[in-house]
Amino acid sequence: MICAGLAVLEQMRNTFPIRESDYITDGNQVKASGTLIKSILKRYGERRTLSTEGGRTTRGTRRAQ
Repeated sequence: MICAGLAVLEQMRNTFPIRESDYITDGNQVKASGTLIKSILKRYGERRTLSTEGGRTTRGTRRAQ
């Protein structure tokens, strides 16, 4: 959930208002790659690894429609 929240907030930082297609993949996951999460955390001085899986951990953040 943390990765999904960070990814959506990052998208809002660059584009607002955002559309669902800006942050949800065709596979119904939040666009949250491990590289993206690492770069967000690094910007704020956090160097520890939060997740190495990124988007693969966002499957449960939203129900399929």
